[in-house]
Parts: sequence; C-alpha cells; structure tokens
Amino acid sequence: MLSKISLEYNTLKENNIRILLNDGTNNKIIKLSLYCIRNNWYVDIYDSTTPLLLGQVLNTWIDLFEIIKIHYKNFPNLLLTALPSNINGINKEFNKSVAGITQEIFIVGNSNE
Repeated sequence: MLSKISLEYNTLKENNIRILLNDGTNNKIIKLSLYCIRNNWYVDIYDSTTPLLLGQVLNTWIDLFEIIKIHYKNFPNLLLTALPSNINGINKEFNKSVAGITQEIFIVGNSNE
C-alpha cells in the first residue's frame, strides 16, 4: 500500500492533518496538529475531538509515525514508513528550512498479504 499526503506547513500557525489508519482489519481517523515553538516542532494527536497525546517533540517525520504506532496498539499490523520528498529529493528532517514548501509525504504500509 502506498499513500501520499501533500502538506505545506507554516511556522506561524497550527497545521492540522487528518490521517486514516488502516491495518487491513481496523480503521480509524486521527487528527494531527503540528506547530512550531521556539524553533522546535511539536505534535498533538486527537481521536475525533479527544486529545490523546499533547506536546510531543518532533525531530523527523519518522518520529511522527513511530509515535502513531506506539499510541495505537490496537492496530497490531500497522507498519508505517514515512518518506517526505520535495524538489530537492527526500528530506527526512522536520524543520523550518522546508516550511512553506509543499512536502509530498509518501507512506508505505507493509501488509501481511
């Protein structure tokens, strides 16, 4: 399974993304709120309107998907790898230098099929 999220994030405001988690058995929509404070990036994770995790520091996109896997243990078959890319090639870092540039986030889900 290969999915793609196009995201242009802003350092001056909260950026919201909705992601569908699907491991072949379970489905769930979660909301991620990404924001920058003093040059550090943070994520809040919501299930509908219920906050599940607030103020988690992000250093790379890989961190984001590892956090999702840790907090959604009822999705045992969920295996995610995030590969952000832009016109400069794959960029794993989540930092201010790429803010304002549309990031194409490729999500590769490994299934047991």
